[in-house]
Amino acid sequence: MKTKAYIMIFVLCILFTSCVSSPDSAYDILQRLYTNGLVLPDGYIYISGSELKDTGYISPEELGSLFYDEEKPPEELSVIESYAIYISKEKSPTELHIMKAKYRSEKDTLSRMLSRRKNILQKPEINPYSCDFLCEKPKECEVFSKGDFVFLVAGEDISRITEIIEKTV
Repeated sequence: MKTKAYIMIFVLCILFTSCVSSPDSAYDILQRLYTNGLVLPDGYIYISGSELKDTGYISPEELGSLFYDEEKPPEELSVIESYAIYISKEKSPTELHIMKAKYRSEKDTLSRMLSRRKNILQKPEINPYSCDFLCEKPKECEVFSKGDFVFLVAGEDISRITEIIEKTV
């Protein structure tokens, strides 16, 4: 009888731990990508949790303007647990967005947000609020999920970046 109880407790522990999301933050994933060979041109990196005085800081208004054609931060930003956003300084645009939702059920919301960014990047006229970051359209752009994270990868040739993500996450 005790053996069955122990087995039942063990099975329940496994079930409950499989429902919990990874403790990694988006920035942890970005660091791991760099460790695994990711090379990006000179650019800006914005990290969730950064303070105004930090170099990785982006205001909620600026963050919202990356995904929406308006200056106010959308309510959907509240589903983000962590993010790491890389945007190149060069005319040839390269972007990498890594986002983690507070709850797995909200990953679709992040996918929609990043798909909106993809649409903005592919428009003939670029969003005026993000024009400081980008002057040309990227040749390739993809939004996908891997593990607890949702990614947007944009640039000349994104195959190397997506390959490193596939190996790392």
